[in-house]
Amino acid sequence: MNLINMDAENRVVLNVGGIRHETYKATLKKIPATRLSRLTEALANYDPILNEYFFDRHPGVFAQVLNYYRTGKLHYPTDVCGPLFEEELEFWGLDANQVEPCCWMTYTQVGNPSTSHLGELGSIPRLLSLGFSRVAIFTDYAYHP
Repeated sequence: MNLINMDAENRVVLNVGGIRHETYKATLKKIPATRLSRLTEALANYDPILNEYFFDRHPGVFAQVLNYYRTGKLHYPTDVCGPLFEEELEFWGLDANQVEPCCWMTYTQVGNPSTSHLGELGSIPRLLSLGFSRVAIFTDYAYHP
């Protein structure tokens, strides 16, 4: 077996929402216990004729998912809403808490229902200037006095 054939055997094609992504099988093993780390040709979404896996999912979010496998850094795409991003991460078996610090504020303001209303009211300094004496941001969906 020559080097070119070995390289081809180590690659995998993922068709996500009609967009084809190609990567190495080893890349998908970097994050264990996820949907992509467990791919086998026995899965129903594997097409042996095209030699690819098909997922009817959001291709834009998947680009960030695949980049996470490649770099170990999960960035939030600003062109999708938070709940969609969370739904996609859940499908792929990833944890939203892994979002990089540079994207965390954007993600929590857009993605988290408990903080997304803050944009409607204004920033915390603005709320304080309006006479609010205490401002709290809850990180979960329940109120805890």
